[in-house]
Amino acid sequence: MNNYRIAGFLKILMIWIIVMTALTGIYAASGSGLTLLIGVIFSWLVAGAMYVQDKQLKKIWNDNN
Repeated sequence: MNNYRIAGFLKILMIWIIVMTALTGIYAASGSGLTLLIGVIFSWLVAGAMYVQDKQLKKIWNDNN
């Protein structure tokens, strides 16, 4: 049952991608605020999806054990 460990690794990877995307967005938006806004909205959407997925994974994990 390594599925939960793999999911945890993927979550860390996604958080890292979000951080890098945010940093890139801030760097690119030094002239334009729109790019930063899009980056922030995108990262919030991904974070929300991850939160929902985490809830589902925990439910599946609890049902199986």
